[in-house]
Amino acid sequence: MEFQLPYLALRSACVKSDARGVRRRHEMLKWLGAAKPDLYYHEAHISFLLTGLDEWHWTAYCCVDTFFGSEQTVSEYIRYHDDGPTGGARNDYLPAWNPREYFLIVFSRRMTQITREWENIISVLNARLDSYVGKSPNILENEISLTLKGNCL
Repeated sequence: MEFQLPYLALRSACVKSDARGVRRRHEMLKWLGAAKPDLYYHEAHISFLLTGLDEWHWTAYCCVDTFFGSEQTVSEYIRYHDDGPTGGARNDYLPAWNPREYFLIVFSRRMTQITREWENIISVLNARLDSYVGKSPNILENEISLTLKGNCL
């Protein structure tokens, strides 16, 4: 059983870029007429594979994109005795013995994480779009052209 979950993560400023070009980032729409911090949404990905011979002999592999600070480190999971694939939602001393149950636990936790990331992007975008409501078309045209020219890729 496996899943691949690409998503976008909203983070502040252009503090980190991927020199290899594997991960792309895009600039969020700027606030109109306000000095607010620049935000960027970054491409990220979660992959999970659960494989085994039967119900009693199985292995899980979980790859989570940590490039933009969206996840704890492996040493933090170990220090706090958290289960890494579930993102710390379970303790490692309370294992799930059924592979199907474990797959659903991990999938549910990661979908919740991605849903929160998308909700964050949508709420910030809505707030920034509200700053454009009721403005003159000339002001909007100038602001949008400046925003498009300043994209950070």
